[in-house]
Amino acid sequence: MSGEIVGSASLRSQIGIAAEDPKIFRPISVAEALDVARIIKADTSIEEDIRDVIEVGIPLDLMPAHLTPRKEILAEALRVSVRTIRRRELAWELCDQRIRFDLVHRASRLVFANRGSRL
Repeated sequence: MSGEIVGSASLRSQIGIAAEDPKIFRPISVAEALDVARIIKADTSIEEDIRDVIEVGIPLDLMPAHLTPRKEILAEALRVSVRTIRRRELAWELCDQRIRFDLVHRASRLVFANRGSRL
């Protein structure tokens, strides 16, 4: 290849994932969002103050509004108080939008890659 980047449609085709496959392209669960948030949080190239709020920010931004977990559920899953969830959410909202976008984009790709690897 001459430096070309293979498109996602081509990759899906090569590994046998049909377009709009419901096993892959379905809403992201809280557990999946938290799993990928923990993976991304381990990236030490991300500023520490942002890593501190990733486990709250990614699930809130990654999931569609009607599926966003209640703060109580997120607090229980992370074993922190609802007040801590609110503080981390506010801190996440103050992060640079470009960084947030990049992190959520990485998270969504991780979710889909993880789902695809299980086929």
